[in-house]
Amino acid sequence: MDKVAINQPQQPLTAEEIERVKTRINGIERSWGKMWTDKLKDQIEQQSLWSGGQQLHFSFNDWNPNRQPDSQLGADIGNQAYMLAKKMEQEPINVNLFGNRGTGKTSLALAMIDKVSKDSDKSWLFINTVELANLISRSYQYPESREQLNELYKAITGIRSGDGSWYRKPVDVLVLDDFGTEGGQNSDELRVRRDMQDWLYRASNARIDLQNNQPTGSTIITTNNTSNELLRMYDPKLISRIVTKNPQHVIDFTKAKDVRNG
Repeated sequence: MDKVAINQPQQPLTAEEIERVKTRINGIERSWGKMWTDKLKDQIEQQSLWSGGQQLHFSFNDWNPNRQPDSQLGADIGNQAYMLAKKMEQEPINVNLFGNRGTGKTSLALAMIDKVSKDSDKSWLFINTVELANLISRSYQYPESREQLNELYKAITGIRSGDGSWYRKPVDVLVLDDFGTEGGQNSDELRVRRDMQDWLYRASNARIDLQNNQPTGSTIITTNNTSNELLRMYDPKLISRIVTKNPQHVIDFTKAKDVRNG
């Protein structure tokens, strides 16, 4: 005689079991979400343009105020950069580090993006502007350089899906290192090449909420030039978009000493 399978009625899950299932599902979703976020961050960071092609790393733990003859000045500069990095984790702001060569501007800019990246899910992109000028020049002749420049632009401005939503959001923190150096020595007559100005203007314009006149992403600038010198090199419309007017967001290195190779 064949045995007849008898389906036992399924017992409903208890409230405790339901909560365990929900917790597990939420954990899986968070895990996949973090993996996707980390992948996109890596894709953006890999577009960075480093001076001489050499990637740099620096953290606030590496900052030594005693390298400056005035150690208190070194400490104040480091603390200001740290506090601005914390603020950048909460809202988009523009920060300018300006002053003498070899005083640590690039190092602290790197420390800022290191902190923001580790303490939040924000992405960063580092661009040495001299390398950017060289890439723009090569893009006229070499297709691979033109493609690299296009990918760099997408990293800055983001990529939208067909329905208008973000497939990949614009980079959260953009570093423009040695800004103004691409213009050569200071001169009232010298201006940065027009194609580079246009490229940077379009890229920076895409990072502005024009209706509310607020940045949608943070920009850190390191420069040896004053605001007036940058205005002689660049179109004022570009400078107004990336050079902060908030004095609390300016880190002044003019009293710091060159400690490079020291």
